[in-house]
Amino acid sequence: MRKLVVGVFVALLVLLGSALPDANADHDQVYAPCDPEDPRPLYERVWYLDYQSGEALRFDDPWWSERVGAYTNWGHQCALGTAGVWQAAPILPLPHPPTHTVETRPPTTTTTTTTEPPATTTTVAPTTTTEPVTTTTVPTTTTVAPVTDLGDGIGLPDGYDLFTAEFNGWPFQETIILLEDRYPQGTPGKYHFRLSVAVEFLRQGGLIGGLDNVWNSG
Repeated sequence: MRKLVVGVFVALLVLLGSALPDANADHDQVYAPCDPEDPRPLYERVWYLDYQSGEALRFDDPWWSERVGAYTNWGHQCALGTAGVWQAAPILPLPHPPTHTVETRPPTTTTTTTTEPPATTTTVAPTTTTEPVTTTTVPTTTTVAPVTDLGDGIGLPDGYDLFTAEFNGWPFQETIILLEDRYPQGTPGKYHFRLSVAVEFLRQGGLIGGLDNVWNSG
């Protein structure tokens, strides 16, 4: 009789253990903002790790939108994550709080507006007879801005700077050249990040000041 009771107890433990969620599943880990190693789809990224306090906060926590200097808390930590600081530090993910239940963000609705083009009215001008007109063409001279060669045969127009690149939407090749000049590779005491990642950071609304902060954190 005792063996039968022990066998039933062991079977119940096995069943209860199999019903518990897997603590190593991707959605049970909370990553820092903009961590490139975060495997969770966007709608499951409800919790994020605040590296300053070491605690997990929801994506809609008011603390993320608080501004410190030129950046919000979210913008500052996202800039560090995009530059690869979380892997260099490293900042390891936390277990998912407060349970292992998968939480999702509410879906977003996109509204598409269709604008009909205005009707086109064609007006026929009356035919008139005019005397021929003699036209004199004056030759014009086009002045081409001098080019500054920054090496490897690749040049930028004189006066082309980061403000010009920002106005043009951060073109990749030109921005890379400017960033190479601003953050020289091999400079001791500086944090070196991939310039291609920095271009994507700027295209997503990041600021040069954020890259300067990462550069000076080495």
